[in-house]
Amino acid sequence: MKNLKVTISLIAVVLAMTLSFVSCEQKTKITHEEAKAIAEEAYIYGFPMVVNYKTMYMYVVDENS
Repeated sequence: MKNLKVTISLIAVVLAMTLSFVSCEQKTKITHEEAKAIAEEAYIYGFPMVVNYKTMYMYVVDENS
């Protein structure tokens, strides 16, 4: 569970860095609603991959699982 939270936090940081880079390059500002929508789409896109990795890790790597 802790690894899942860390991975989701990492995804959020990468998304924030990407958004700041894109906004610096294009000189456009996005609204709070647009940023929220982008973050929600990124979460929906990335969450299944994180859960899949967690399950694979628990079955294959973690001997105590």
